[in-house]
Amino acid sequence: MRPFLSWESSGSQKDLKRSSPNPKEAQRENLFHSRCLVQEKVCSLIIDGGSCTNVASEAMVEKLGLVTQKHPKPYQLQWINETGDMSVKEQVLVPLSIGSYEDEILCDVLPMDAGHIILGRPWQSDRRVMHDGFTNKYTFLHKGRKTTLIPLTPQEVYEDQVQLCSQRTKPQAKKEPPNPIKSLNYLVKSKQVKSSMSSDKPFLLFIFKGSLNLLVDNAPEIPSEMSKLLQDFKMCFQMIAQKDCHQSEALSIK
Repeated sequence: MRPFLSWESSGSQKDLKRSSPNPKEAQRENLFHSRCLVQEKVCSLIIDGGSCTNVASEAMVEKLGLVTQKHPKPYQLQWINETGDMSVKEQVLVPLSIGSYEDEILCDVLPMDAGHIILGRPWQSDRRVMHDGFTNKYTFLHKGRKTTLIPLTPQEVYEDQVQLCSQRTKPQAKKEPPNPIKSLNYLVKSKQVKSSMSSDKPFLLFIFKGSLNLLVDNAPEIPSEMSKLLQDFKMCFQMIAQKDCHQSEALSIK
């Protein structure tokens, strides 16, 4: 049986064709359960005359990327989910098909465990639907054609509910920890110092210290790499200082 909302393969109209249920299979205590296609994905559908609204599952809306809109009259709903009261704030226009029946149903968006779509009293009233209580079939005219929706058998309903339950209890994949930030090396290379000294522009050489205690008179320890670099260019620094000093004296004489 095709899993619900599978993104690995698209649904097919053949998956939605159902033969008439065996009259011996009791429908008298069952709600109408079926399957539909929404954007080529197989979704579960329930028709419930006791529901005051059409409902679309929040998870289905997010996974299919359906565009929602603000509900014109937000309200509280209590029975739809195990978590208690729900705030109805959004609506969505769901394009669905069951066999040759294609329609767009305006639904309220809510978290829902029972299925993906519930067609309630608004749908039944708008489509002038007739319900056969014995066979649990729904018949109505759509685009001038008589349309009859046939329910799933109790066994098929059970299989669908098992799949929905397994999806809710499926453990989420563990997120990999973010890559650790690599430590940065601020030490300058000798060729970079040579390049800066050969240019006419002045440059500054900064020495990074891991820690510095201002309360202690002892000079902080300079890293060995930096000490070697300073020793190599000690003579160059002295020559530059003397040159700057001579230039300053010349300017003062003028």
